[in-house]
Amino acid sequence: MAAIQICNFPTEVKWYKAVFQKQDLSEVMYINYSYWNELSSGTRLPMYASKNIINQIEVFGVSNQGFIDISLAIKKGIAFPRLIFVSMNEKSKVVVLEGHALLTAYFIDSEYLPDEIEVLIGYSEKFSEWDLY
Repeated sequence: MAAIQICNFPTEVKWYKAVFQKQDLSEVMYINYSYWNELSSGTRLPMYASKNIINQIEVFGVSNQGFIDISLAIKKGIAFPRLIFVSMNEKSKVVVLEGHALLTAYFIDSEYLPDEIEVLIGYSEKFSEWDLY
């Protein structure tokens, strides 16, 4: 049986554990998808989405309450799964594959944005062909 290609996601990705610093997290982009593009005012950056959430701007009729709930959980010290990022290489843009809501919630109250956080990151030059990169 042949593998199913979803949106041209690369079949060969090298995965690593990595530590991202607070300033690195501010450069991580959302996937190129209409909801995240709109929520972030076209920037694909969670820090801008969080400002829209704080200003009670909702996109496509979707409530922002989930982001607020995650932000409150962060403040209570609740642990979450690792964020998962992808990139073409160490010098290319980094895109969040899993953890969009969590990453956004960290920016709602930047006091709780960790100084450093361990993530999983996958590298493949073929991400240039992925529709959501």
